[in-house]
Amino acid sequence: LVALLAVPTFGLEGFGLAYVASAVALLIVHFAARRVLFYRIGGVLPWLDAFGPPLFFPAVRAPERLVLLVPLALVGVLPASSRQLAGYAAEAWIAAAHRPGLRGARGGG
Repeated sequence: LVALLAVPTFGLEGFGLAYVASAVALLIVHFAARRVLFYRIGGVLPWLDAFGPPLFFPAVRAPERLVLLVPLALVGVLPASSRQLAGYAAEAWIAAAHRPGLRGARGGG
């Protein structure tokens, strides 16, 4: 809605205003969700730091782009991150094992 109103008036800067407005809206949603759900944003921050640089992978030349993977590798070897990944893998394994029709799709009984 902000982009619809701001772009005709401000041009390209209107998209920037719309982006800021969406960030404010997400902040409001964040605080509303915190009232209902308990979650720690601190557990997500290392992953945000790790996956941010690889987003620029296509913009960097071939040999230098490998440096963008270093934060991902560092976060991946942290003990807390490794436990978190192991937990996610276990949940995915359990969900896949209990999915109806999955055994028939594999050709097993």
